[in-house]
Amino acid sequence: MTGFLLLAHIAMPGIFRLLLTILKPAIDLGYIMHILAVEYYCFIVLLSISTIQAASSYSGISGITFFQRRAWNYMISSVIAIPCLAILLTWNWHKPTGVIEGAEQFYLFMAGIVSAIGLTIIISSLVNHRRFKNNQGDLESGFEALKNRTFFQAASLRLRSLKWRG
Repeated sequence: MTGFLLLAHIAMPGIFRLLLTILKPAIDLGYIMHILAVEYYCFIVLLSISTIQAASSYSGISGITFFQRRAWNYMISSVIAIPCLAILLTWNWHKPTGVIEGAEQFYLFMAGIVSAIGLTIIISSLVNHRRFKNNQGDLESGFEALKNRTFFQAASLRLRSLKWRG
């Protein structure tokens, strides 16, 4: 696109200046809207991760927590969640130039939640792998399996215990 604009500027300077004058606010607004969408997505991911960590600490599901001690999980969750909530609740005060449309906001929100779940599973499995490495207990069903195993350990045990039909 930049090459086309450069060519248009060289070939037709008068028309290019007129088009640029007309389209510049729209180009700038599109750039600002893209930045707003990325900011919103990042805040939703951080807020979702902190919520998952607080909920897993509260319920004792230590397979998806980042820290062994509940107090650390609560503290880190609140340090992340409070500023994110403050920014999201006062979004229109800080961002007067544009608002993310409803459908786009819904898609960004859902993508942020799914990303947070995926990141939590990956990070917690990497962090807690050694802690639950020698766990020989029975595999429980549902979320109860994550009380003493990481997600990937529980999934691999569940897949190994299935009887495959050939």
